Amino acid sequence: MNRPVEEAPWQALRNAVADLFVGRDLPDVEWVEQLRLLRRHPSLVARQATDQIALERELAAVLVDRGHDTDEELARLMAATLMAAFRTAGALWLERSGEEALPDLVARMLSRVRL
Repeated sequence: MNRPVEEAPWQALRNAVADLFVGRDLPDVEWVEQLRLLRRHPSLVARQATDQIALERELAAVLVDRGHDTDEELARLMAATLMAAFRTAGALWLERSGEEALPDLVARMLSRVRL
């Protein structure tokens, strides 16, 4: 995460997510196909969950290293919450046929969380 160290951990995550969308073609066709594939083949969800848990642990380690008195429990909670917001936004975006810009939906989901 390439954010200023003085940013609070949750705000740094939110800003890093916003940075992910800058300069990208949206929606990402490959990502949309992956979402659709997961819906058609629920057996793939276990693999996705494994990958997401690994990513959560990596994010949590970065958050702990950034300081701000962020312990491992809080860092893992923040990382898991971030991933849940992404999953929820992706599902809603797909169900609503992309009627709203995905970055806006993700930002709104994350703004609802207070950590």
